[in-house]
Formats: sequence, C-alpha cells, structure tokens
Amino acid sequence: MGVAYLQDFVVEDAMNHQSLLTALEEYNVVEGNFWMLWPSNRYVPPKLRVWIDHLSGTLGKRGGMAT
Repeated sequence: MGVAYLQDFVVEDAMNHQSLLTALEEYNVVEGNFWMLWPSNRYVPPKLRVWIDHLSGTLGKRGGMAT
C-alpha cells in the first residue's frame, strides 16, 4: 500500500478495474505539456512512427494537442 502520482494513461486499466483508487484529488494537476523529439531527417523508422502515432492518439484523446 502506498501513494503514487502517475499519469492517467499509465493506470487507466487498474482504475477501471478498481484495483487503484484516487486520493488527494484536490492536488491533481490536469494539464501539462508532453514533447516528443527525434532526429530531423526524412526517414522515420517504422517502430518510431508507430510509437509517435500511439502517443499522439492516446494523449490527444485527453484534450491535449497531438500533432
């Protein structure tokens, strides 16, 4: 048992199954920035493209800007 401050997408399944509970809700920070950086060449490896698309889709669903 303990207290942790984690992003909602990390614990979403556990919250849905009620194996984790929310505490100290008044201290919850609900906005922020997430940056993805990679080398600026024309070729983006397929694994990196999938990761970028996954993060953009997942984080974009939560009201942030995903480009």
